[in-house]
Amino acid sequence: MLALASAPAAPRERMRPFDITHDLAPLADLVDVAFSAEPDGMRRNVVSEMRRAANAGPLLWLAAADPIGLSTMGGFVWVAGRRLVGNVTLSRDSSYADLYVISNVAVHPDWRGRGIAAQMLRAALREAERRSARLVVLEVEQDNAIGHHLYEKLGFATYDSVAELRHASAIQSTCIQDGSWPGPGQILRRQKASDAASLLQLVREVTPPPVRQARPPREKDYRLDLGTRFDRFMDDLLYRRQHGDWVVERNGRLIALLQGVGQFGSEAHRLRMEVALSARGTLENELLRHGLTWLTRFPERPIWATVSCTHPEALSALSAAGFETMRVLDQMQLRPGGLADRSGGNL
Repeated sequence: MLALASAPAAPRERMRPFDITHDLAPLADLVDVAFSAEPDGMRRNVVSEMRRAANAGPLLWLAAADPIGLSTMGGFVWVAGRRLVGNVTLSRDSSYADLYVISNVAVHPDWRGRGIAAQMLRAALREAERRSARLVVLEVEQDNAIGHHLYEKLGFATYDSVAELRHASAIQSTCIQDGSWPGPGQILRRQKASDAASLLQLVREVTPPPVRQARPPREKDYRLDLGTRFDRFMDDLLYRRQHGDWVVERNGRLIALLQGVGQFGSEAHRLRMEVALSARGTLENELLRHGLTWLTRFPERPIWATVSCTHPEALSALSAAGFETMRVLDQMQLRPGGLADRSGGNL
């Protein structure tokens, strides 16, 4: 008598809380696959940090600088059998105890369109509500219609948009060597420890009100006292990089801030600028010249800058210098309350 062959059973699927001791390495693989359409530099740092921490073990990364917030990482995963195929990360913001951040909303391409992301998001929002979160924030690409639809159905609303721009280091070196960019001028000086209060005033002025409400600027974020310098020295030593901070002062008032992170390792360099509303359109090019010149002392790497779309003068200066806008992110927020009654959608 012939035995009837039975089809293999489908793997059992379920949602469960994220377990950092076991899920970090498979989450890195999932993020790498789920966001493969993005420019490589967008996800490389997060994926490499996850894999580094997974290999090192919890004792090492809890004692380290924790650049991507591993110590507060939580949320939910979707597993099919033993395979991790979906994730929503929920993390408490390291600076604001009542602010929670949703990130790594990822579903493997083979499991999309089944409402998995919506179920994990609802669970994450209920967890944020249970923890008495003041606000939950996330970022979504401006042209991601599916993501926008899902987040809006859950109650999220956009409060700011930021552009992420990339500059090829080869262009940077050529521009400076052939004289297209003159050397740094004399209007900038190094930031001092005594500048913290004035910098706070500057940042408050240029930060859009909804952003100030989500993450109120604080003076301690702009201090360069002995303790801050030591922490930064240890962080730079661990990750083989160097920070630079400069300001522009006029009539005893700080009207611009330039910050740079130069990498000796494999990561991309970073630039950030803030300019007082009254000085916009007059300082951005000079700030950028200074930052690009400073970065020539480091190995050639891509240079990234993130700029609020409320600062078009900075976007124009970066574009003129050869930066390319890689994506525009809408920053969205939700105040928890009644989350269980909100309908979801498929992603």
